[in-house]
Amino acid sequence: MKSVNALMLVGLLALSACSAPTTVTPPATPVATTPAKPNPAKTFGLYELRVNGLSAQGDASVSRVGLGAQAAEVPFDQLSFDRISMSNLSDPGNRVVHMTAAFRVTNNTGSTITLPTFIPVDTDGSYATDGQTPFRNVKTRTGAPISASGMAVEQGHTNSGGPIAPDPAATPFLTNIDSGTVTISVPAGSTAPNVGHRGWQSAAALAPGASQIVTFAARVPMQGTDLGDNDPFSFSLVFSVADNPGTVAGLRGIHEVQGSTPSGSVASP
Repeated sequence: MKSVNALMLVGLLALSACSAPTTVTPPATPVATTPAKPNPAKTFGLYELRVNGLSAQGDASVSRVGLGAQAAEVPFDQLSFDRISMSNLSDPGNRVVHMTAAFRVTNNTGSTITLPTFIPVDTDGSYATDGQTPFRNVKTRTGAPISASGMAVEQGHTNSGGPIAPDPAATPFLTNIDSGTVTISVPAGSTAPNVGHRGWQSAAALAPGASQIVTFAARVPMQGTDLGDNDPFSFSLVFSVADNPGTVAGLRGIHEVQGSTPSGSVASP
């Protein structure tokens, strides 16, 4: 009798073990990680290149846009610009004028600028450029306001070797600047929605107190084969100066002059 009861007890225990709920440990919740942001490039303020005439008598100058908080951040004399030459090459075949202006840029910051980079900027608000371009105050020879449509920054050009062509001696023109590392301070009441991915970058460091030649250039459309009274004749180009913001491989911006976002994530039309 005892053996039968023992067998029944063993069977009940086995049956109970089979019917007991199994405890399942849920997998650990993945931890979201945020990609590290690039270190911001050191910047030296916002500037305006003024081109007063696309002719043999034309002139160009650079001045600091020193309003609002920016004026306290970057003293005006940290960088100085002295024009040394300017050329306006008319290309009737392509109906454009290639404006190239060379400046002696002096570093008064007290420290070395590793790779001086000059980046066009689109601004909105009280200090606005034309549309989504870095150009403002575009006027004809008669002084009438005109659109900056068709205007673009570019490599400096020359005709010293015969036909008009990009100047290999001009400041290198980059098309993939990582402007996401650049912080822009603008005048009160203004914003900088688009920081250019195209701009000029010196090939060498600029030591304290030293100077180097930097060439700025713009392509200006003509309606005919000669610059007429209905074509852009004078204008300003807004740009920022940064120290080695880096580049991004395969970067494509929404416009030829600048990208739509700091990351350049919007494709060109």
